[in-house]
Amino acid sequence: MNILWMFKIRFFMKQDVFNVLFRNRTKALALGIIGEMDGIKYSDALGVIRKQLICSVTSTAANLRAVRRTRSERESFAKLCIVVEEADENLFWMWDLSSRKRWIPFTVKLRRT
Repeated sequence: MNILWMFKIRFFMKQDVFNVLFRNRTKALALGIIGEMDGIKYSDALGVIRKQLICSVTSTAANLRAVRRTRSERESFAKLCIVVEEADENLFWMWDLSSRKRWIPFTVKLRRT
């Protein structure tokens, strides 16, 4: 998903609708990736990458959930910036995993809500 699109849709949707939509999607992504990581054969290098990916994807979901509890637009924007950084880290670790020959790329299916 294009990050710019996420910010554009954020300002055209009601805040509650946006929060629920993306909170559910990031939670589904986190749970899907955690499930997929169980299927990867363990090695020291892949273990480190697996841990980093799980940490970053759950952090993305948790910070997006925290956007709902912000007290101001500035605080909301700051939390969304953290979400963007964590989402970029997710992409980095998924790219790293998919570039390894010993690992078959996975797909996490998200339902549109």
